[in-house]
Amino acid sequence: MDKTKSMQILVIIVVIALAGSIIAVAFTYNSDEPTTTINPADILNTPASAFDYEIGFDANVIKELTSIRIAVDTSSIDKPAIDRTVKDLDEVSRITSSSFRKTGEDQWFYFAEIDLKKSAVISDAVQSIFAIDFFGVERQAMKRVTINTPKTISVKNADLNITRDFTFDYPTTVTLANLTTMPGDIITVFGTIKLQGKAVLELELSESNNSTAQPEIFTIQESLALTILGEDLFFEAMFDGNVDQNTFEAQVKAIDANAEAMAFTFGETTSLALRSTTTYLSELQTELAAYGGDFYQIGEFDFASIFIEDLNQEVVLTPGSFQAKLTTNHSQGETIPLELTVSVARDTASIAQAEEK
Repeated sequence: MDKTKSMQILVIIVVIALAGSIIAVAFTYNSDEPTTTINPADILNTPASAFDYEIGFDANVIKELTSIRIAVDTSSIDKPAIDRTVKDLDEVSRITSSSFRKTGEDQWFYFAEIDLKKSAVISDAVQSIFAIDFFGVERQAMKRVTINTPKTISVKNADLNITRDFTFDYPTTVTLANLTTMPGDIITVFGTIKLQGKAVLELELSESNNSTAQPEIFTIQESLALTILGEDLFFEAMFDGNVDQNTFEAQVKAIDANAEAMAFTFGETTSLALRSTTTYLSELQTELAAYGGDFYQIGEFDFASIFIEDLNQEVVLTPGSFQAKLTTNHSQGETIPLELTVSVARDTASIAQAEEK
């Protein structure tokens, strides 16, 4: 799905519950009378007034709740039929609310607050919902989790330029979170709180960042045995000049009729690439020497876990194998020194990049 469209849907799904609940505050005056200055303290001290404030803080995720909010595009606006189909899924307990929103000339989105059965696996339930025939490919989902609350924080109404302190009456509250967020994660939440004096009329929060899920990057030096060496031969070059696609392809295919070749010009520079087999390495090196560039093969290495000194911890690699570009002078089983860029999150790791050293 287009990243911009995905972000638009995500924004809508976060704020949908607030639609119709935000009070717009305006000050009117008679042009024949002098204007008066509004004292923010006077506004705050008016018990009958209710105002929205921006609120945000860091929190620990305590528990995952079986409640989700979805937004998904649809080719049908038969709400009873869609509601019924969603409700009939084994994982679904009830739909607490649902509606349609038109987001384009011929595009509608179905929004719903859904309670799942206690036995449901949230990620599986979401996939079951998205697989319904009524729905298209553009979709977002968030789940509700409980989080701890700070004792006192500052909240702000930007329109009225009012900042005030707010004290939570309870040690926990609920927020929308990404499906990948887990209990124990440290997240940042942001949202809107509607206050009437000290009374909380509405509170809507959503996760804006998950520091626990943010990967840490480490660089590790390792020498590993080459498990598999691919037979394909690759070539890449950035040539300072214009090269015609047909000319380059003819050069390559004169040596290997089955080779794939590409030449793409950017201004005064041409990007060249090909895929052949190692059988033709020597001939291709001679034919393409004028372009510079590099020939390489793809090697695969098995690596189940790695000790990261900065963490003083052994972390599991997922998956337990990775590929790397290698020069063309290696053989299977050979031990090759590598520089590995390791991405670590939640005690699991993956190889983000591997370079031969």
